[in-house]
Formats: sequence, C-alpha cells, structure tokens
Amino acid sequence: IAAKKNLVEAEAYLELGKIFRSMGLRDQANERCDEGLSRVDPIIRSRDPLPRDMVEQAFKLRWELYLTKEDYNNAIATCQLFNQLYPESPFVDEALMRIALIKVEQEEYQAAIGILNRILNLQNSLVKAEAQYRIAEIHEQMPTGGADRSIEQYRLVAQRFPDSEYAGRALSKLVDYHIETNDLSQANDLLEQVFQDHPDAQFLDSMLIKWVLVAYRRGDFKTAHEKCTELIFQYPSSRFAERAKTILPRIEARLNTATQPES
Repeated sequence: IAAKKNLVEAEAYLELGKIFRSMGLRDQANERCDEGLSRVDPIIRSRDPLPRDMVEQAFKLRWELYLTKEDYNNAIATCQLFNQLYPESPFVDEALMRIALIKVEQEEYQAAIGILNRILNLQNSLVKAEAQYRIAEIHEQMPTGGADRSIEQYRLVAQRFPDSEYAGRALSKLVDYHIETNDLSQANDLLEQVFQDHPDAQFLDSMLIKWVLVAYRRGDFKTAHEKCTELIFQYPSSRFAERAKTILPRIEARLNTATQPES
C-alpha cells in the first residue's frame, strides 16, 4: 500500500516538474523532481518482495524525473540498471531514444551515437531500426566527414531492417545520394532492387518519381514514360501524382523525338 501511494505521489511530482520546466522555473522543477525521486527510490531499493510491474513503474518514473531535471547521466545509469534487471522490457529503449534525441538537439553527436548503439545492443528492443536510422541522420548532420558514413548507415538500415518503416526512408536517401553524385547507373540498379525486394511496400510511389528522374537524365525516355504512367495510374492519391502529370508531356515529347524516323 505504501509503495502504491509513493508511485502516485511520484507521478504527481513528475507532472509538476514538467510544468515548472515548461515555464522556465528550473529550481522549482528540480525541487518537485527531487520529491518524486524520494518516493520511487525506496521502491527500487526495497528488500521486500514487490510486484514486478510496480518496480518497473518506479524505474520508469525515476528516469523520467531525471530527464525532467536534465540530469542525463543519472537517467542513463537508471536505464542501464533497469536493463540489467529486466532485459526483456521494452521500456528502456524508449528512454534511451529520448536521451539520444536530446543529445542531438544539443549537438552532442558522438554522445547521441553512443546511446543509440546501446539500443542496438539491447536483447529486446522495438526501436532498433529507428536507432540505426537516427545514427545515419546524425552522421549526415555532422559538419565534417559525415556524408560517407551516413550512406553506410542508411545502407545498414535497409539491410538489417528491411521490413521496418525506416527501410523506405533509408533507401530513398541512398537513391538521392547516387543521383546527387551523378551515379545514375547505380541509382537505377538500386531502384530495380527496391521494387524486386519490396513489391508491396508503402513507399513505392516516392521511388517511382525518383525512377522517372533517373531514367530521364539517362536519356531512357521509354522507362521514364513507363514509370511516370505507372505512378499516375497505380498511385492516383499519391502526393507525387500531380508532379508526374505535369512532367509527363515533356517526357512524351522527348520520347516522340527519340523514336521519330530520320528523313
């Protein structure tokens, strides 16, 4: 009964801490968070047997309280301890992801990558694909030397998590990279592989518009026309459909010129 009461009070102090933090009242926020910590710590350290869900909730509140205090070291330490005790729980990866994103906002890129790698090393995590993708994004944001590493990381997303929602985003980044570097042959090969490996994916409309561009720039107006028409008729509700309708006449004009017999 005492433990349940402490959890309720800790959650209330957490909400108060968040409110004061949002108002810029840091000292008041920290005071409320410290009150919350004083409620959850006895539960975590209790030698008496308590229900597991109660202890897990105490851990979750503890790292949320530290996050609100912006005490990221103790938040991470709490996550690590929790993961050692409950490696199969999905709660810890959510907390680590939050900390990593905060580190990115603070431009502490290497620290963020280190935290995301911890997620990748967890035994059970539902956000590994996102962690891999975020690592790629971070390398892309780095002021120097990150471009090539980001492409390697995007490739890992597509290879390791082909069924995740991040696979499409990663593949799109890879295609864009090959287009930007004018490696149109590689871009074309990758697009062919995408449609072969992901025939039912939700992101194929975005790939089709890229394929239109690649084929057009390669002078393959037949393929450009085929993919543009496919986009218009198979994905009429796509946000890329209107763009495809706009450029289709231009492709048809080039196609007619290319196929017109010489006089």
